[in-house]
Amino acid sequence: MKSESDQTKQKEDIEYLRKTFHKVLSILSVHHIGLWEYDAITQKITYLNDFLEVLGLKKIGLDHTHINRLDGYIHPDDLPVFTSAFDQALASDAKNNVIRYRVLGRNNEYLWMEDHFFAPENAGVNGSRKIIGYSIDIDDQVKKEEKINILEMRYNAIVEALPGFVFVFDDKFFLRDVFMPQSMQLFHSMKELIGMDGREIYSPEVCELFIESMQNCLKDGQLREIEYPVYLKDLSFYYQARIVPYGENMVLALIQDIGDRVRRIEELVETRKREESNIMKSAFFANMSHEIRTPLNAIVGFSEILANDDYTENKEEFIEIIRANSELLLQLINDILDISRIESGKIEIVIQQVEINSLLKEVAEVYQIKMLPGVELKLIQPEEKIYTYTDPNRVKQVLYNFLSNAVKHTQKGSITIRLNAEKDNSLTFSVTDTGSGIEQEKLPFLFQRFEKLNNYAKGTGLGLSIAKSLVEHMGGEIMASSVFGEGSTFSFNLPLRETKEEAESAMPDSLRKKKKIDPAHPGQKKILVIEPVDSEYRTIQSTLAKDYALVRAITTDEANTAYLTEVPDLVLINISAPSINSIDLIKRIRTSSSFIPVISLTTHGNYIDQEFAIKAGSNDVVLRPYSASRLQDAIVAYI
Repeated sequence: MKSESDQTKQKEDIEYLRKTFHKVLSILSVHHIGLWEYDAITQKITYLNDFLEVLGLKKIGLDHTHINRLDGYIHPDDLPVFTSAFDQALASDAKNNVIRYRVLGRNNEYLWMEDHFFAPENAGVNGSRKIIGYSIDIDDQVKKEEKINILEMRYNAIVEALPGFVFVFDDKFFLRDVFMPQSMQLFHSMKELIGMDGREIYSPEVCELFIESMQNCLKDGQLREIEYPVYLKDLSFYYQARIVPYGENMVLALIQDIGDRVRRIEELVETRKREESNIMKSAFFANMSHEIRTPLNAIVGFSEILANDDYTENKEEFIEIIRANSELLLQLINDILDISRIESGKIEIVIQQVEINSLLKEVAEVYQIKMLPGVELKLIQPEEKIYTYTDPNRVKQVLYNFLSNAVKHTQKGSITIRLNAEKDNSLTFSVTDTGSGIEQEKLPFLFQRFEKLNNYAKGTGLGLSIAKSLVEHMGGEIMASSVFGEGSTFSFNLPLRETKEEAESAMPDSLRKKKKIDPAHPGQKKILVIEPVDSEYRTIQSTLAKDYALVRAITTDEANTAYLTEVPDLVLINISAPSINSIDLIKRIRTSSSFIPVISLTTHGNYIDQEFAIKAGSNDVVLRPYSASRLQDAIVAYI
């Protein structure tokens, strides 16, 4: 029998345990944890704290009548899984089991719960088994997880629907994240891309464009849109990037391939060019038919009248009409022949020494008798004689064309022939009239072929186009200015050449006798340089002439002819020059040969020209300004 002191101590221990248990229950209740015990024999649950209140089951309409048995409050869909877990715990002496389920309320409301339970050995009396556990309200957690899952599904759907991919750059141009559809393949794997410096991905020019756009975007928070090329081995790609701020000191760039759009634009431009060319040619032939028929009708008609011996009245007048129309017909035929020669690359430039003052006096004398009453012809030139090497007949032909147009459109005032010796060692020839002038909107079309600004004036509309080609073949440039109603000035300049060799060296190689390769360098490679700008060609010449035989072409026609006749080892072409169809030239070269290297020259940042050149078949693109070593290295890489 226990002593009184033992009994007292026992009571104190029980009281301590009771108080400790209540403290534990209080702590668990504060954290919304309900304790319970399950008897496998009676299948009843005993709740060790206020289960309904602690877990918030009252708010969905549950009371003690519902929770005395498992099937009284567990969602029917979750009950089999819950029961199975209980059975496994009772059968296997498992120390711990965790299960999630829904508690179903009166109005089909439900809350998510998570139970942690175990079946301790010898927990029951007479071999019965019990399960001890606790329940946690995880409804908020599960709903947050559901929202996260929904957001993740939406994110994946958005990424899959993207027209391209997304790069996230920081303000140092390092790639921090990548979003792209699973089916998309990039040049680098996603693992390689994240953390990579953008300078390892893009060319220096594209990096400069990207960084500038990013900085401006971060500065003002506004969208920036850029387009840029990417070159990979023999392939080229073209992209558009839409850049917006993203987080702190970062930008998000939506990038999509616009190669198809660029190709469609290129095809559209080519199609329009062909259509415009066909329209102009059709108009030319229709106009030519009329222009030739008009003088022929006059010649035939008045010749028949004169052939009649009985008809002698106005004989001199009819002869003058026949003569004038014969001259017009001859001019028409000469224009057609000149255009044909220019198109075929067979136009001839004969270089000889010319005293320019005498040449201009001769031109003035020819046109003096053609001046209309009330129109004065003036000649203004330096007093000292000026000698140069050029083709005098072609110079006259250009001046005659200028003067012929001036006479047609000047009814009063004056026509002035002027020669200026410029400081840059060149000569400028000009013809100024006080005639009707030309509308400003028509000035850009003056030198186009098959273009006739005044449909009522005699002629083919080819004269100025021919003059432009002749001046360019002689190494010069043609210009025009006009004020409608006041008059016009047509001019051209030619370099002042002191020797015949100097003049011939400036001409396209297809128009002059080919130089022989220096016998000291029998194995010298030949480079066709398609460069219409003299200063740029001189730069190339000073860099390459010692090591290579250079053949120069200025126009598209000359380039085609030189390529066929010279058979170069490499072609160097200025794709920025508006006077040559560089893309068409490259395509033609590639059509005839897939192995002759083509190197394109263009200005810094001219991305579209670079893209088109690469697509047309150019092996490399060198950007101006470039160093001599850069150009030499590019050439050495191919020949």
